[in-house]
Amino acid sequence: MASKSKVRVAIIGAGFAGLGAARKLLSHEKFDVQIIEAASKVGGRVKTVSVSGSPTVELGCTFFYYYRNTSSSLTDVVKEKGFVAGIMEGCSDDITEADMPAYRVLSNGEKLPYDQVEYYQKMYFKIRDELSHRAATGDWEYVIDSQWEKGGAIDLREVAYEEYIAKRFQSLLKPECADAISLDPKLIIEHLNSYEAYMSGKGSENIDLLTECVCYLDPDGQIILNCSYQDVADALAKDVPSKSLQLSKEVQVVHWTPYTSTAADAKHSTSTSGASAPVSILCTDGSHYSADHVIVTVSLGVLQQRCCSSSSSSFFSPQLPREKLSSITKLGMGKCARVLLAFSSPLIAEPHRSIEFYWLEKDYGYPEKYPWASKQFLFARKGRSSTYIARFTGDDAVAVENTNASELAEGICLVLEKFLQKPIDRPLLVEKSTWCTDRLFLGTFSHHLKGSTTSDRDVLSQPLHGSTPLQVLFAGEASHPTLYSTTHGAYNSGIREADRLIDFYTE
Repeated sequence: MASKSKVRVAIIGAGFAGLGAARKLLSHEKFDVQIIEAASKVGGRVKTVSVSGSPTVELGCTFFYYYRNTSSSLTDVVKEKGFVAGIMEGCSDDITEADMPAYRVLSNGEKLPYDQVEYYQKMYFKIRDELSHRAATGDWEYVIDSQWEKGGAIDLREVAYEEYIAKRFQSLLKPECADAISLDPKLIIEHLNSYEAYMSGKGSENIDLLTECVCYLDPDGQIILNCSYQDVADALAKDVPSKSLQLSKEVQVVHWTPYTSTAADAKHSTSTSGASAPVSILCTDGSHYSADHVIVTVSLGVLQQRCCSSSSSSFFSPQLPREKLSSITKLGMGKCARVLLAFSSPLIAEPHRSIEFYWLEKDYGYPEKYPWASKQFLFARKGRSSTYIARFTGDDAVAVENTNASELAEGICLVLEKFLQKPIDRPLLVEKSTWCTDRLFLGTFSHHLKGSTTSDRDVLSQPLHGSTPLQVLFAGEASHPTLYSTTHGAYNSGIREADRLIDFYTE
């Protein structure tokens, strides 16, 4: 007979949201908790890879952000556990070598002039910061640089994000400046748009970057960890008793009990041990768990597939309310992929933290055999090693995850050979992320699609009351209003739902 156990709070998922909720609840004696995790490890979207002769590589969660004026429970935890080696301004794939230059090269092998690229890149990010202020305040005449003319004001509500950037560039480029700088700004804009697409998890042309500018809280820098992301997750899990953490248990359906009376009338009328519980969780191996409350931390991609798609059986029975389904559908789930390639020696002799690709229009679509490789924009190096990370977005990311290691190496090396104008030995090791195609995630992290607002994240985060209050609660990065797409947002959302239950039982 399938096993069945009863707890006060069940938590689906042992990522940062689930671990955050469990640690907070277990700090109060009145809560017995059971985490149910489908994977064989904790950490959710974390994927740490060890490579001989190279710093640890993160193919899953990459950045551990730092916020100067915003409290983060996760930052407090890593400080307490002694995992913080330092803090740096800005974000870099390799924070240990952030002071090394990038090697910037055209698709014809010509190295780009450093000063000119820096000039355009600083202008690009100033325009982005100006846009964030304009969008947040509604002041579309605001100018971030006192030397810039207000006549270049453009209302993003009337144009696409990329078009806004291009037009603002043109409005700021004075004739004397254009004469002094020979580099076509279009090359820089396209490259940085690719970078922005990756950082925002862009998986669709329908991403609403205006809403992103208003809602998303940009980090002030990165925390330099003295350990891996998986080490952080494992340390958090050690604070959870082993009996309260079940791995390799994939949830098939969550049964919850709809209203039979108002939540107000039923307040504190949760079941006692041994009594019938309002929430029943069935796993794919036939095991059952019953609980008074369940905190669901599965990814937005899983919610979209299991709750909003006719091709899958529903994750909830009965189905979620229409308003919540609508918000889940409106939000976007990004598509990004990372490919690790370990070579026998560095690709170029001169010091570099990365190789940046700038495509000439005549080379668009190369290599024809591997179309997913034709939009590479950055090849990040790990420290001073011979290990590099290639990055892909959108449908190219899905194609990469569905491509075998040999073809990945071939396609990426063809691009390297074109840009570096020399033969490239094939890598000794190829590893890739699987965010997009793994049924436990079905995407990287959330963003705003056109038509979505921050209220959709609020609706997603609201609990379901049934015959008893707070039966189904929701956590995860997608449910955080400003720190979505980050582990900080995920962890804080777990704390939020734990506090919701703690407040309920202490009123």
